[in-house]
Amino acid sequence: MTVKEVRSCLASKVYLSRLGFRWQVSLLGTPIVILSLAVLLAIVATLRYTKSVVLNNEKRRLAETARSLAQEYEDRADSARSSKQQAPLDDPQSGSSLELLALISRLVI
Repeated sequence: MTVKEVRSCLASKVYLSRLGFRWQVSLLGTPIVILSLAVLLAIVATLRYTKSVVLNNEKRRLAETARSLAQEYEDRADSARSSKQQAPLDDPQSGSSLELLALISRLVI
């Protein structure tokens, strides 16, 4: 193979080198921009999904805590009614009321 044949073979295979610099930048930059946008959209979707999952878990935990607090209060109120005492929160200075408020504070925090 002669030098001319090698050059013509390389020239036909390396079509990109025949283009001007601006065309090369445009041609190579376009896929980079498209891929960058795709990655950005994937990151945004992942963050939204993560935020949604975290908020749903917190919502579920808060609902369970509220239910358990309501059940605890109801149990103490039933206990007080059966022993003919006041409901736990009727008298804020009583020991059972202070105990219940301390329990609620610990659960909320």
